[in-house]
Amino acid sequence: MSIQRIYTDELAANFGYYAIWMPGTPIKLGVIGTLDKNVFSPVSTLENFNISYGIIRDRSKNDFKYASAGAVTVSQKASGEAAEGSKLGKADAGVIIEFNKSNAIYFNALGTLNHYIADKLALGNAIMELYKKGQWKKEWVVITQLVEADSATILISKEKGAKLELKAKADLKPAEIQLVNADFDSENSFSSSLSFKIVAKSGISPLFKLMGIKEPWFQEATFNNRDINQEQSENLVFTDFEVQI
Repeated sequence: MSIQRIYTDELAANFGYYAIWMPGTPIKLGVIGTLDKNVFSPVSTLENFNISYGIIRDRSKNDFKYASAGAVTVSQKASGEAAEGSKLGKADAGVIIEFNKSNAIYFNALGTLNHYIADKLALGNAIMELYKKGQWKKEWVVITQLVEADSATILISKEKGAKLELKAKADLKPAEIQLVNADFDSENSFSSSLSFKIVAKSGISPLFKLMGIKEPWFQEATFNNRDINQEQSENLVFTDFEVQI
C-alpha cells in the first residue's frame, strides 16, 4: 500500500475525517475534487461555478493527538542526562520519538479550529441543479468542513527503528513539552528512516469532511455527506500516546 493510502486510511478510521495528502498542501472550504478510496484530489472550486456560500467559523481551539497503536514512543531528555544511542549531547534537552514498526504514524496538531459551510441545504440545491443540467459530475465532492491548526508535527516511519530527535532551544519542564511549537532547534535535530516528516509547521489544514452526490439504485440522486471509505483493514487499532519523562 502506498504511503498516502497508509496515512489517509489510518487517520480517516481514527478521526472520522479525511486527511489531505501531502500534509501541508493548501486547502480551503469550497474546493471541489475527486475521491479515490480516502485520497482527495482537487479539481476546481465552488467559486468557479458561481456558487456562493457562507462560513461558520469555530472560535474554540482544541488539539488532535494520535499515534499508531503500540508503535510510537515519545520520551523527554533533560539537560545533563545521557540518553543511550542518542545523538543529542549530554548538555542538550530535547524529545526523542521512536517507531518500532514500519508505516507507523505520529500526528500532533495544536490549536485546531473546525470551520464549515453554513447552509449545506442551499449548497446541495445549487449543485443538484448543475447535475441535472449535466454541468456537474457525479464523482465530484466538495470540502464542506475543514480543520485548521496553529501548528502541527506529522511523522511517518519508513521502517522499524525510525527515529526523530528534537533538540530543545532551552531546558524543558515536563508540563511544558509541546511537539508542535517553536521550542525546538530544527537545524540541530536528527532523524533517520522516516518516510515523511513535518515539524511544527504553522497554518496547516490537515483534516476535512466532504459532501457529494449519491444516486442509489432505483432512487433519486441526493446531495449528502460522503462517508469515510471503510475498505481499509478492520484490524487497525488506535491509541493515544504519552510522553515518557
